[in-house]
Amino acid sequence: LDAIFDEKICDTWQGHSSRLVRSTDLFTFEVAPAFSDSITNLSPGDDVALYPSNVDDTVNIVLNMLIVQDYSLLDALRSRLKNDVDLAKPLSLEQLTTLYDMTPNEQAKVVLNMIVQNASTDQVNPSIERLVLILPPCSVPVEWVWENGPPMDPRFYSIADISPTGRIVSIIQAVYTFKTGQAGTTSRWIRSLNTGDIARAMFSKTDFHLPESDDSPLLLIATGSGIAPFRSFWTSEAKNPMYLFFGCRDQSELPFSSEIAQRENQGRIYPFVAYSRDAEKSMHVEELMCQESDTILSLLHNPKLIVYICGQPAMELSVRKAMISVLAEGNDKYPGLGMVRAVEKMVIMKCTNRLLTQVYGNLQNQNDPSIICWNESTAKVVRVLSRLERIGAPRPRQTIISVNRRKSLVRTLSRRQSITKVVTEGDNWEESFRSVRRLSVMSSDNALLK
Repeated sequence: LDAIFDEKICDTWQGHSSRLVRSTDLFTFEVAPAFSDSITNLSPGDDVALYPSNVDDTVNIVLNMLIVQDYSLLDALRSRLKNDVDLAKPLSLEQLTTLYDMTPNEQAKVVLNMIVQNASTDQVNPSIERLVLILPPCSVPVEWVWENGPPMDPRFYSIADISPTGRIVSIIQAVYTFKTGQAGTTSRWIRSLNTGDIARAMFSKTDFHLPESDDSPLLLIATGSGIAPFRSFWTSEAKNPMYLFFGCRDQSELPFSSEIAQRENQGRIYPFVAYSRDAEKSMHVEELMCQESDTILSLLHNPKLIVYICGQPAMELSVRKAMISVLAEGNDKYPGLGMVRAVEKMVIMKCTNRLLTQVYGNLQNQNDPSIICWNESTAKVVRVLSRLERIGAPRPRQTIISVNRRKSLVRTLSRRQSITKVVTEGDNWEESFRSVRRLSVMSSDNALLK
């Protein structure tokens, strides 16, 4: 074996992991006929939750190192370890401390005490599969695993393609590795699947959908596997012009390059790609947006524009900062709004569903000044909108509404912004009034209903 490693005939897992970390792959699943109804109502932008399992090699290693009292339950233990406990997820200090109290092995107590004492925010705690290799054999009670082991949570993915007739659902999954170089549970499990293997899944609806109107331009912003819902957009029958701002490391990592090029030639997609590790022109997606400020400004000032952002929380924050900066500075055609009005414009877009985000994870630093400013502006806009709902948003024209049991007749009289009079015909006022669906009354003190 030493000779093989010296001659580099085979590589270590860390070597494989360093390559896998740059792998973003498309996986396609066929839904069983009995569950075909579950995808009938799905739309581009919806999610699927996958329930992964630990790979067999990992399960066998962990099982052999546990303290097992009743070996007649070995098959049941193996099944629970495979499906119910995330063996690759780093443990918390509380979980490690509980193991210290439960283990009967004194040497294991020494090692666990060292791990807990030397823990820091920059260091990743060991997982169960790592821990059984560090500790002496048979020092981890199986009871501790059931009571304290990380549960196998579902992993949510944006659907990259849907075919209800063929019962096909596709997702994009990027290999996730911890700082230790260890690949995550799902990254290993999904790449261990063979044709015909069964995966447990659950579908969920989202608000991350295409608009009803085909003439609304779409600004699509993503990095890495965040491109998944956008692929479901351009593979659908939507005719909206799509402006794609995407970030990845280099050109070799650009997913669906041939599809994007084909639709660019058709005039359906206008792609802008930022390569963060390009030797000649390295930049991130938010820097590319600032560089293409004229395009971004013309889109943001279009009242029909809808912005979609999908990716990590830090990316979403950076992209939002970039759009606010571009709006604040402006150009020759679109004067700058200034920082306060730029933030408020973006908040209004968010509150009116013209800025849609699909973000996985949480920001570590909630004290970022831009977050504080955004939250304050959101509170202000929500306050104003709720007040308008309470008093009734002013109409663009003065209107007289005539209502009876059979018909509703609306006549425009002038351009003054209020509803001044409601005239009823017939003796059933309640029934007539129910047919006025969009009437807003400014206040009970104003005698608007006569």
